[in-house]
Amino acid sequence: MDKDLRKEIGKFFVDVAKLLIGGAVLSSVLKIQGISSTVVMIVGTAVAIIFAILGFSIMSMKDKK
Repeated sequence: MDKDLRKEIGKFFVDVAKLLIGGAVLSSVLKIQGISSTVVMIVGTAVAIIFAILGFSIMSMKDKK
């Protein structure tokens, strides 16, 4: 995979992680009925961490030659 393409894909996953954190915070503030704020924050943070790790690992991959 091309280095620039890996970098862009990695940035995409990091951006998705940031959006997940923002969505979790907003849904906690808006207090959506039927869903606990704590559960939303825990799940949102866990998924955001997974996407961030995935994005950073893709960005740091080296070319195999």
